[in-house]
Amino acid sequence: MLIGLADSNKKDYLFDNNDGIEAWIWYKSIRDTYTKTRKILSEMNIDEKKALDIGRVFYNKDILEHSMVYPKGIIPPKSVVNLAIEKYGIAFFLTVLFAFIIYGAFNVWNTRDLKEIALLKSTGMTKKQVRQMILNFYKLLE
Repeated sequence: MLIGLADSNKKDYLFDNNDGIEAWIWYKSIRDTYTKTRKILSEMNIDEKKALDIGRVFYNKDILEHSMVYPKGIIPPKSVVNLAIEKYGIAFFLTVLFAFIIYGAFNVWNTRDLKEIALLKSTGMTKKQVRQMILNFYKLLE
């Protein structure tokens, strides 16, 4: 491995005879990865898609996607969306199902209590008597 500076400001001779340079580039901001790399490649007249296909350019997509940095900006690729749906879809569905079950249980309980109060009122209990009966009932539950 050779580390050093180029002799000239010209970069073209570095790629003569299909020679190449292996460079590991770390940017100050991870969000600049795709834009600055594309700028460097365009200055060197290298097509990014072709370089990616032949393995001349490599992005560490695991680290970039973990930091939510995608090639097209803030829009994630379909593979990331599908993975998120697989990962969190079942949990979301089960949470909604659990909420409906709890809601249904409380709704049945509330309807039953309202029917009981309506029955007591129809037999002639006053509001004060109904209130007193409810308070006594809940005191027994404690």
